[in-house]
Amino acid sequence: VKRSLSRLLITSRYDFTQQARTGDPSDKFLKVHLGPMEQYERVKQAEAWERNAGTGKRDVEWKLLNRCIKAANGSPGLQELLVSLCAEHEQKGKKALDEIEKYTGEGKTPSDEKLTEFIERLKVDAVRDLLTRGEKTMLRLSKLFDIPVPLEALAELALEKSIDCGDPVGRRLLAFGLWEPFEDIVDPSRTAVAIHDLARAPAGDLPEAEQKDLSAAAARALFKLWWSGSDYVK
Repeated sequence: VKRSLSRLLITSRYDFTQQARTGDPSDKFLKVHLGPMEQYERVKQAEAWERNAGTGKRDVEWKLLNRCIKAANGSPGLQELLVSLCAEHEQKGKKALDEIEKYTGEGKTPSDEKLTEFIERLKVDAVRDLLTRGEKTMLRLSKLFDIPVPLEALAELALEKSIDCGDPVGRRLLAFGLWEPFEDIVDPSRTAVAIHDLARAPAGDLPEAEQKDLSAAAARALFKLWWSGSDYVK
């Protein structure tokens, strides 16, 4: 069999398997998790959209454009939709921004048809229904963190709270796109995760009393990973 330099690139929001007589061919794939866009990528995409906008589109003022970038939080599809809505009609665009911010914060479904269609295509609620009880609990508890944290820290938290959410921890939460992967801020060789912005509201409430209880366990797990044995600890 001749080998060439050609490579097949497959992009998917979800992890997947393939059926074959000799096992799962996807096991041989090099899987690269793509996190949300970086800030410079968000700005670049927004500026490119404005340059390539068709006839009838108006320029979006920088303050409003920046709000679109912030509200999308690195989601290319959502950012493009918000910018296009603002370009078509500024007031409708502002209303759409208000609604997506309420959705990510409170779970209130937007009235804008295009936003509703976008959220429905993600099928966050449907995917959440496929989770086990432990996975649903872990998804909700991950709302405690405002920054990506190492999977090992979440595994420690799950162990301490006797939560069964798969082995390795959160495998299906990542596969379903409910957790987003990042490089760990302390050790880039580690995978860190954060709950997807559009999954925060469907994940359920995390009361203040529960947050306080979790914070102590989370602090212990993060200290062990990030500082124990480092030069910062004397």
